[in-house]
Amino acid sequence: MNGFRLQKWGLALLTALTLWTTALPVRAGDPFRRNPPRPISDPAEQAFEQVFRYGNYTQARAILKDLLAQNPSEPMVYALQAAIAYLDGDLPTMAQMARQTMQAAEQLQRTDPLRGHLYVGVAHFLEGGVIATENRKNLLLVVPQLLDKVRVALAAFDRAAQVDPTDPELNLIRGFADLLIAINIPFSSVDDAVNRLRNSGAPPYLVHRGLALAYRDMKRFADALQEVDKALAAAPNHPELHYLKAQILAGQQNHAEAVKWFDQALAMEAQLPPTLVRQIQRERERAQRRLVATPQ
Repeated sequence: MNGFRLQKWGLALLTALTLWTTALPVRAGDPFRRNPPRPISDPAEQAFEQVFRYGNYTQARAILKDLLAQNPSEPMVYALQAAIAYLDGDLPTMAQMARQTMQAAEQLQRTDPLRGHLYVGVAHFLEGGVIATENRKNLLLVVPQLLDKVRVALAAFDRAAQVDPTDPELNLIRGFADLLIAINIPFSSVDDAVNRLRNSGAPPYLVHRGLALAYRDMKRFADALQEVDKALAAAPNHPELHYLKAQILAGQQNHAEAVKWFDQALAMEAQLPPTLVRQIQRERERAQRRLVATPQ
C-alpha cells in the first residue's frame, strides 16, 4: 500500500463523500433517489449545491453551522463538519466529529438501517483519515490500523447493501471507497470499482469527478481528462474541478495549459479553504517552473 497516496487521495475523497447529502424530513428534491425520493431540507440542498456545483465552501460553512444545530441526530451533518475540519487542518475537531458521526449513525440504524450502516462505514473511513493525518510522517507504522478501518467500513457497507443493494447513495459511497482501495491495495479490481461508481446513478459531477481522480492516480491521463471534462460540463464553475483538470494536464506534461487551469481555479480562491488555495499555488508554481525549463 502506498501510504502517502492513501492519505492524500483518500482524504480528498472523504471530503467529497462527506460533503453532499443529508436526508432530512422537510421538502425539496433528492439528488440520488427518484422512485421514491427521500425528502431533503432546503438548507441541505443548498449545502449540496454550494459544495458540488459551485465549490463555494464559504457559503457551505454558514449553512452547515445551522444544520448542526437543527439536526443533532443526523450523522451526515457531523460527517460534513468532519470534512470541513480536515480542510481547515483542525484535526481535533475532525476526530470529534468522526466520533459523533459514528454515534449518530448507530442510533439511526434503529429507524433507517441502510443509512445507519452506511454512515457507520463513513465514520470508520473518517477515523482512518484522522489516523493517517496524525501519522503522516510514519504512515507505514499505522498501515495495519488503516487496513482494519477499511475492513470494518466495508463490512458496514455490506450490511447496508443487505437492505437495498441498488440504493444509489450507497453505491456512490461504495464506488468511491472501492476505487480508493483498488488503487492502493494490490489484487483489488479497479474495473469493478469503476463500474460500481459509473453505474451508481449519482449526480454526474460526482461520478465523473471520482473517475477522473482515479484515472489521474493510475496515470491514465487521457481517460482522466475525458472524465473531468464531463464533470466540468455539469458543474462548470467549480474551482476544484478546474484544479483537477490542471493536475491532469500537468501529468500529461502540458504545463502551459496546466498553468492556465491552475490560474482559473485560483481566480475563485475566495470560495476555497486557505489550505487548499496554498496547495494549488504550490502546484501552479511547480508547473510554471517546468514550463520555463521546457524547450519550446
